[in-house]
Amino acid sequence: MDDRTREMYSSFTDMERVEALITYIDSVRDEMFILQQKLDYLQEETGLSVNEVEVLQRKELWTQEEVCKYFSVNERTLRRGAESGEWTKPIKIGGKIYYKLIDLKEMFKSKDGNLDNLNNYLKV
Repeated sequence: MDDRTREMYSSFTDMERVEALITYIDSVRDEMFILQQKLDYLQEETGLSVNEVEVLQRKELWTQEEVCKYFSVNERTLRRGAESGEWTKPIKIGGKIYYKLIDLKEMFKSKDGNLDNLNNYLKV
């Protein structure tokens, strides 16, 4: 709370403070409702939970399953795309297939000259 708000709030009567807090709580509740609707829409469209998206955005390596789920492609399509050069080449670590986030970004950049498409995927 800044000094001006604190000063104004301290001049209120107890009843005015209660009313101000109720108004504030209502506005926060309305904003939370709008944000929840946006989250629900995102989850419905991608099939990913918000926590999963946040985790993926922070990971440098994505599993094949994560890439497939995130971009709504099946493993066979992804594998064929990687073989044909349409998708970035994966790397193998301990027998598992991974994709580097930096390579996915480069792939999108080379296709259109910018990262807008990938950045649209990565926004929450």
